[in-house]
Amino acid sequence: GKLYGLPLWYTLPDIVKDAVLKYALSAARTKMEAARFLGVNKEYFYRLLKKYGTDSYFKEKPLDKNQV
Repeated sequence: GKLYGLPLWYTLPDIVKDAVLKYALSAARTKMEAARFLGVNKEYFYRLLKKYGTDSYFKEKPLDKNQV
C-alpha cells in the first residue's frame, strides 16, 4: 500500500489529490486496486470519491444537439 515506502495519499496537497485520485481510478482495474495504490482503506477511499465527485467525472455526458 505504499509507493517507495511513502504513504502517497497523505503527502499531497488537495489539488494534486484530485488529480492523483482520477489517475488511480483510470489506471486500476477496480476501485479497491485504486485504494491500495493510494495506500488508503476502503471506507476512506469511498469518502474521497464523494468529496471530490470523481464518479461523475468518469460518466459519459450526452451530446447536445447543437454540438453535432
